[in-house]
Amino acid sequence: MATKRTNKSNIRNLSSPDEAQPTTLHSSHPQEASVLDDDHSDHAYRVKKDHGEDITSSKSLTQNTYSIIYVADPRSWAFFYGIVFFLIQICLMSFALIGAFDVGSSNFFKVPVDVSIWVRISGYIILLLSVPLFGDLLDTIEKTHEGYNPVVKCQTPHATFAKWVFANSLQFAFGIVFQFVTFVFIAKSSSVRDMLLNFAGLEFITKIDDLGFSLADRGYFTESLKNASKDVKDHKRTTTKGPWFRIVATVFLVCALLAGYSVIFYYQRTGAFLCTRMEVQFGDAFWAELPFFSGVYFVDKATRMDQRLVFGDERTDGKESFFRYCQSEKSFVFLPQQNNADDECKSESWYAKSPKSESYNILKSNANEWKTQRPGENAIFYSIDHFTMNCLDCSPDTCNIPLGGSCTTDDFSNKVCVCNEGFFGNQCQFEYDQICDTIEFDHRFAPFPIQKYDFPSRLEVVTTSSDYYMLYRNKAVYSYVYPSDSESSGYMNIIAFFGRRYYFLIVDWAGLFATKTEAGSEHAALFADLTPETAPAAFVKYMNTFLADGFLGDGELVSPLFVSEPLDLGTPQEKPDPTELAWHLVTTDWYGTRLGIGASISTRLLCTRCDDATGPYCELAGSCNSETSTCDCLDGGFVGPRCEYYDPAFNIL
Repeated sequence: MATKRTNKSNIRNLSSPDEAQPTTLHSSHPQEASVLDDDHSDHAYRVKKDHGEDITSSKSLTQNTYSIIYVADPRSWAFFYGIVFFLIQICLMSFALIGAFDVGSSNFFKVPVDVSIWVRISGYIILLLSVPLFGDLLDTIEKTHEGYNPVVKCQTPHATFAKWVFANSLQFAFGIVFQFVTFVFIAKSSSVRDMLLNFAGLEFITKIDDLGFSLADRGYFTESLKNASKDVKDHKRTTTKGPWFRIVATVFLVCALLAGYSVIFYYQRTGAFLCTRMEVQFGDAFWAELPFFSGVYFVDKATRMDQRLVFGDERTDGKESFFRYCQSEKSFVFLPQQNNADDECKSESWYAKSPKSESYNILKSNANEWKTQRPGENAIFYSIDHFTMNCLDCSPDTCNIPLGGSCTTDDFSNKVCVCNEGFFGNQCQFEYDQICDTIEFDHRFAPFPIQKYDFPSRLEVVTTSSDYYMLYRNKAVYSYVYPSDSESSGYMNIIAFFGRRYYFLIVDWAGLFATKTEAGSEHAALFADLTPETAPAAFVKYMNTFLADGFLGDGELVSPLFVSEPLDLGTPQEKPDPTELAWHLVTTDWYGTRLGIGASISTRLLCTRCDDATGPYCELAGSCNSETSTCDCLDGGFVGPRCEYYDPAFNIL
């Protein structure tokens, strides 16, 4: 009890008439302050002993603005000061998250499709250190575990239970937000440099409460703030808890973060953040065969080449025509069907190559900088005149919702458009009612200038025996079969879309019947019992079997005569039939050489169907027959599928 007598003696001396001093808690005299603090500590000790507590250790309050909120008078500037710094931290964290999310996307956090092993290791290390280094969340959990002790009011009168709950709640909220934002930015980082920059920025934000306390303690603002900071430093909280709880809590939080990052790792390795289907369109300015490879390509989640997933065409599931990454070239390359090259990354093997890229996402490569080369011209590269890659994974903004279809997930976890009845296309963008059943040349222009064969007056859409439209590359196919009494008997005309343009073909269907029904032919069933009536449908099935170079390579059996103007997929210009397009002559050999697009011809094709309500409309005073949905033209020289032309020579005797 000697200490108690000494303290009382000192207090009496300080209160003597000769040395009267105001005995406040925050005395300007160090000796006085020490005496008062000792007295408060001794009183707290006695109260705790009276409550039967086992005092084994003591801890200081964390020196940050949350502790100022705890000890300060709620009506004081110091309390408001702590609230302001909390709001600053939360606002900065919120600003950091602005633009970090992709609302409506399955990849909500914009996580990269994959990252290198060095980025992965760095992410694990940073998450491992983030919990013990920035302990706002951990400190709050530990203080909550210890609980509030009412005897602290003997030291600091304003440190009430309600204030303890309030201050801890704010710090806990910030700790949760900080760990969440840290996890998001680590998961979003595609390079070690980006990851370290993000982490450094978040470290600054988490130190703002410490900075606020330091400024208050140095007296940069008001005296009450300085006194509040002194209360924080002088305040002692005693605890009977050992160090094991903090260790266990640290391990638990670290394991939770690492487990979450491992889930991200798994999704990246399985291609969950990569577009599962992409629509590719090649141009044909340098090589006629290249547009044949236009179409839909699926990601092959079971195949990786040079640490990147492979995209294969929908006909072969990635086994033949595919896009892959070549580490030796640091580029994505496209390899054609039936390519048996030993080294697929050699320049003589690929048909198209991207610019230099280290991305794991092929859609991030600049489509305008892809190169191509023609067979036999190794090391002579050309810029592709037209090349597009569009992701077909559906979202609430696609599939022509709600009329055209709906977005759903198929059995292979691909997000695909399921079209409603009457709609078709990769995005359900076309209606079957848009397809014209019969097309005829516009009489204001000349017909196709065919020399060797009779000119077809009109072409009919190809259908099945049940009158369902037969589509090729999501476009209608039209045919005209020459009658048996014609000089061109055994031939037919086909108009079909081949990835970039519509083509007008002359097909020796009788020759196909003779060659494809030979013993052992894999296509014999398609051409069995072939007749002029069934020949068009059989040929469309034949076209859908493999790439166009397979049947256009049949020599004289299939030959292109005319090509339409190009159509860009995924644009308003795209349409399901060849009506009202400009046409050109084919001037050079087709197979294996550059497509020569000759002079434009004046031929145009029109739909013979009319509709007074929605169009197409009849012209030159023609009327739409409601029964046949065709135009009835006026007598006296008005002709054409839409009565679009008046022949002045008709009335000449």
